[in-house]
Amino acid sequence: MLTTDRLILRAPKADDTAALHAVNHLNWPRVGNRLRTPDEHRAMIDEQAAKAPGTPGWHQFVADRADTGAVIGGVAVNIGGPGERQAEIGYSFHPDSCGHRYGPEAVARVLTHLFDDQQLHRVIAITSVDNRPSRRLLERLGFRLEAETVESFYHHAEGHFVDEVSYAMLARDWAQR
Repeated sequence: MLTTDRLILRAPKADDTAALHAVNHLNWPRVGNRLRTPDEHRAMIDEQAAKAPGTPGWHQFVADRADTGAVIGGVAVNIGGPGERQAEIGYSFHPDSCGHRYGPEAVARVLTHLFDDQQLHRVIAITSVDNRPSRRLLERLGFRLEAETVESFYHHAEGHFVDEVSYAMLARDWAQR
């Protein structure tokens, strides 16, 4: 479990299924990943419960508001996905929580965990060229734009391929910010 002044970032629980499913569906037009069913969300939660923290693969941190306990989104991390001592990070938050800076707060806390506690060297993030809020979040946290790929992601909500951008940050960048 990770905490900030306003958030608790924790492993998903079985009763998070409905909340995570709602966040996925509400963000679907912007993110465009394949829609997951409630059963798929439940299977992801079960898979997470069986995995030790810090082991290779995807890990989800559910973001709860510390004052209310309400699930407002989450941060996902793919340990080792991009390579040794590296991770990919992604995030999604309920639209009602946008504008309150919960996203940057949660991602910053997870980055501190990855660089300081897990001793990772590099973290990447990939988003659609047109996802301006996500790009702003990454840039505000100090991520560096590294690449733009042409028609590299099938955006299910739009029904066609879209361009993506790749951002990255090194541990020394995070330490110097």
